[in-house]
Amino acid sequence: MGELEMLKRKTVKVGDIFQILTAKGVCYGQVTHTHPKWKFVVAIFRDFFTKEPVDFNEVVIQQPQLITTFLIQDGVKRGFFPLVANVDVPPHLRQFPTFRSTNNLKDPDALWFFLVWREADQSRETVN
Repeated sequence: MGELEMLKRKTVKVGDIFQILTAKGVCYGQVTHTHPKWKFVVAIFRDFFTKEPVDFNEVVIQQPQLITTFLIQDGVKRGFFPLVANVDVPPHLRQFPTFRSTNNLKDPDALWFFLVWREADQSRETVN
């Protein structure tokens, strides 16, 4: 797909690279997976760029700063995160990640537990 078509496309696909504008420069994220409930899993990479990389494979081969679920489709449609390329998801990001969440971060008297979930077996573990 040509660069012009990529910039016009508003439908997110696995492998898409999107641009994130920050005060420190531009960084990039990649759509690594889709999920029926959470929609998209994205990896955000830590390096900042003053100009667009020649090869986005060199960006995504790095370890990401963050992997999370995110409604990237809405951000792309609204123009917040322009699509700039589509490359294969690198081998180290192909397995669906394990996520952790907690019940409460604000109440110091609350019983804390962490929920750990994985896509492969839809298993859930509670860790106190």
